[in-house]
Amino acid sequence: MELWNSVRQDYLHPEDGITPSLNSLSRKYGLDYRVIKKILANPTPSGYRLSKPRPLKKLASHTDFIRHILDSDHAVRDKQRHIAQRIYERLCNERGYDGSARAVRDLVRKMRRQHKEVFIPLQQPMSQAQVDFFEVDIILHGQPVRAFVFTMALCYSDAIFCMAFPFQKQEAWLEGHKQAFLFFGGVPRVIVYDNDKSLVTKILAGHERETTEAFQRLQSFYGFQPRFCNAYAGNEKGVVENMNKYAERHFFTPCPHVRDFAQLNHDLLCRCAQLLETTAKDKEQSRRELLKEEYREFLELPAGEFEACCKESRQTDSLSLIHLEHNRYSVPDIYANRQEVTVKGFWDKVQIFTREGELLAEHPRLWQRYQESLNPLHYLNTLQKKPGALDHGRPFNNGVDWPKCFQTLRQRLESEAALEAQTLDKRGGGKHWGTKQYIRVLRLLLEFPMKEVCRAIEKALRLGHPQYEVVRQYCYPEESPEVPVMDLDGREHLRGYEVELPRLSQYDGLLSGKGKNEQGASVIGTLPERAAAPGDAAGLSGGSGGLRAEEVGLPGVPEAAVRAGTVGAGGTGGGEATQGSEVSGTEDAGDLRFPPTARYQRTAAAGAGEGRVYREAGERDSAGRVRNGQDASGDLSGLRRMRARQEGAVLEHGRIGNDALGGAGSEDAAEYAAAAGESGSADSRRDGVCSVYEGGGGAVV
Repeated sequence: MELWNSVRQDYLHPEDGITPSLNSLSRKYGLDYRVIKKILANPTPSGYRLSKPRPLKKLASHTDFIRHILDSDHAVRDKQRHIAQRIYERLCNERGYDGSARAVRDLVRKMRRQHKEVFIPLQQPMSQAQVDFFEVDIILHGQPVRAFVFTMALCYSDAIFCMAFPFQKQEAWLEGHKQAFLFFGGVPRVIVYDNDKSLVTKILAGHERETTEAFQRLQSFYGFQPRFCNAYAGNEKGVVENMNKYAERHFFTPCPHVRDFAQLNHDLLCRCAQLLETTAKDKEQSRRELLKEEYREFLELPAGEFEACCKESRQTDSLSLIHLEHNRYSVPDIYANRQEVTVKGFWDKVQIFTREGELLAEHPRLWQRYQESLNPLHYLNTLQKKPGALDHGRPFNNGVDWPKCFQTLRQRLESEAALEAQTLDKRGGGKHWGTKQYIRVLRLLLEFPMKEVCRAIEKALRLGHPQYEVVRQYCYPEESPEVPVMDLDGREHLRGYEVELPRLSQYDGLLSGKGKNEQGASVIGTLPERAAAPGDAAGLSGGSGGLRAEEVGLPGVPEAAVRAGTVGAGGTGGGEATQGSEVSGTEDAGDLRFPPTARYQRTAAAGAGEGRVYREAGERDSAGRVRNGQDASGDLSGLRRMRARQEGAVLEHGRIGNDALGGAGSEDAAEYAAAAGESGSADSRRDGVCSVYEGGGGAVV
């Protein structure tokens, strides 16, 4: 350009005022006069221009063949289309072309440029969204995993929502829509889709499509109008395609390291919210401000919650399993063997229901094929019948991380059973007796949470009594005794009564046979006698001036004793009949009876003689606790088999497997009490603790 300008300046502004000739300028600059003439005719260099196209000498007869190849490439995959070098090779091999490869490349480039599609800029309306999926690689638990990212982009505001899934199935499409609508706070009126098989079952004429049942449920619930692109026309939803590229480069670069998909989706949600604060392309307002304008055109979110799942009907097999997409999930064993169930498959979980709608089981969704999810609790009923499966059954060994206390409990039960093998073998036990007891403890998980059972096992192990009955008792919440406070307003005649607190040393007298009246009942304290005041029927028991314990508020007197009417002077008591035990009446005035916490009843006739309080195996008391220590015949079941190891056991609040009170003539009870008297005397002084010694006819308190 500098040379060009110098030639023109010398010609237009000569130094001597005489215009130089073309030959003089040609000699001065060493250029042909025709070049000087061209420079003077054009203010700027015009560049190289062909006056007429170059003729195709050797390719002229092959142009139709090359054009046919390029047209046929539109029907095949991109990676299988012809490149210019491959066209040159085919010309040489098939048509005998002997020209240059450069001429072929120039012709192919020219023809492809003529076939490129031309687009028209569009105006993006409000309340229109576009949806698509794209694939990325993530590091999950230190391993590379392919993730599928759902993207919904709003055309007007350029706001986007992204959510990652382990697969691109119907469940992922449904859950992605559900979470996107919650993120935007409304439903766009029109949503543009491609022809994914999870949404479309058949492509009809134009933009008409036959859609899947799951997509129809989604459309019916939210009320939006779908619009589908033409086949192989991704440019018709260019907004979401461009946002996919943005998310790949900004959200997934570098490759994210995550613990699970929940963490990844939380990070994506934060990034989408941060993107709302940025300015959209070719717009002055931020995406959040544009979204507020677009929000006025949205449909409102419907009431209720959409179930983003696929429902199927399945039959259980003999292994108590159902099959879903090449994977197997367990159900409770009582529903095994070809029973109809309904399966709801969400993207992250699988729920199994009965035909009546009762939830049977819930499992995490399995992503790979030929996997199984087995819940050991589903097989505990069958395990009780087949205890050998405890060591070899897949539900109890494959991937099950039992708490350490369960392993310790099983070792204790089996080792203690082995020590008592000579006694237990006579009853068909042996080491398997400890395994069966452990299985009974496992079945507590069907009634109580894992946390409560673990706490009960640890407590039983700490106290040295890891039996099923004890563990079950400790599964119930501890109850603190409440001392009733009586309101003396309107009962002025009761203000003169004073009740002494019970002395714990009296419990030691029970062990030595002292502290009993003529009928063998334990005398804890006495009440003063008085005449009944007029109109004081509510405060008397049996009509002999006896004062009810619930009005006096005696500490340490259980509620069962008050209901049974055992507090009184000379009365027969008003105890209600309770199945499973009985207590004889008495005529001793002023004696306060202290019955055990077990349920009991009096005989029909007062003073009919000494009776026995006992508990049948498996009977429940008023608090809903189960006592399994003794049956009606006096057998101590599993507890007695451990013999001296359990004698003198101390359990808090009197919660024991065998807490019945034996009769006055019980020789076994006296023998056991005498054998354990030393240890019982020391332990019985603890507040709120009742020492229990087992005997053949009951337990002595």
